Amino acid sequence: MIIKSFTGESTKAAMKLVRSEMGGQAVVLKTRQVKENNGAARVEITACIEHPTISQAASILKEQTVNKNRLSADVTIQNTNQDTSSLSDKRKIKEPAHRMQTKKQNDKVKGIKSAKENLIATEKVTENVPISKEVSSGKTDQLSRVEKKLDRLLRMNLVLPGGPTLARKFIPIVSILRDADLPEEFIANFFISCCDKYDTNENIMEFTRRELAVALAEIMIPSLSFKNGDKVMFLGYAGVGKSSVMGKLAAQLVTQRKQKVKLSGLDFQKVAAFEELAIYADLLNLEIAKTDQEDNEDAVILIDTPAIPTNLEKRSVLEKLIGKANATHRIVVFSTLTRTPDITSLARQLKPLAPTHIAFTMLDMTYRWGAVVAVARELGVPVAFLSDSSGGVGPIGVPDPDRFARTILNNEVLL
Repeated sequence: MIIKSFTGESTKAAMKLVRSEMGGQAVVLKTRQVKENNGAARVEITACIEHPTISQAASILKEQTVNKNRLSADVTIQNTNQDTSSLSDKRKIKEPAHRMQTKKQNDKVKGIKSAKENLIATEKVTENVPISKEVSSGKTDQLSRVEKKLDRLLRMNLVLPGGPTLARKFIPIVSILRDADLPEEFIANFFISCCDKYDTNENIMEFTRRELAVALAEIMIPSLSFKNGDKVMFLGYAGVGKSSVMGKLAAQLVTQRKQKVKLSGLDFQKVAAFEELAIYADLLNLEIAKTDQEDNEDAVILIDTPAIPTNLEKRSVLEKLIGKANATHRIVVFSTLTRTPDITSLARQLKPLAPTHIAFTMLDMTYRWGAVVAVARELGVPVAFLSDSSGGVGPIGVPDPDRFARTILNNEVLL
């Protein structure tokens, strides 16, 4: 299988390029809108061909090293002269493929080296390919390196005798990760890492679970402790369950860790907010304190806050209140039910609040836990708490990377 991305000024132009280079058997994997360094909007289509011929493989893989500006220019010419010189433009795109096909056939006549020699030679050639100086942004640079690694893996597998390629073996795993709503960039990097490390004698699902658990452990902390005088603030949008998380943590600190806890609140918007706070205080026999109270050094202060408003003016007022509270921990709470594209945008808006940790709720209502990875990567802070029971019922948990991996791969019972 060969996977490649094509960019054009429109979907039609990009699709024309796909069909021209990969033929009618190409399958479209993803379509997205991208921007070039000059700000121009373009359409990128990622396509694959599962059983390429030798000539197709030679043409497509060698084309990866062609300057991207040249490819963009070809697509522009193709679109501009579509009505008057369509046949001529097709020749412009296909001519390099014919030349590469001829070269590939000539090389094959001379004889093929052993698989080991080809593998070493291919790795050296690919590793020495310089990254384009035109790549300015870090994210584009990273995606460029990922693409080069994919090319290297595909070339390696083309020279190995018989059997399916590594890329083809991992296609079902990639589908599972996408269904679990993990970010595309995370999936791409994870795919490359797995292909580099995988031993063909090992069970592929067990290997993937172990590697996924290792990757998830980097964005999670197994335990978060508090000391007297700490101020722990809970932030989040409406309906995510931050008051519930606060109540569960209060119960855990009092009953399991035997710590003194006081409750406080900044929530002046929510109906009966202080009444809800009083209910938790009565149940756990806790004191309700003001956030700026001087005698709070003998307890852990848990602070509830208003829902993050969408109105920028109201949010500015809340940000000032949050700043005055001088919290030592700012735990931002999200619902796992929010899909990755939306939750990434929401998390980005909370960066000015300087969150220190993340909590997730409603894990019992979905197996698509990819949003957890998306938020942790966006905010750059670890996941500290999880809640898989509704309301104030049940304990608050800490993240278990192995359990996460099993749930995402849908093999909780099998492994």
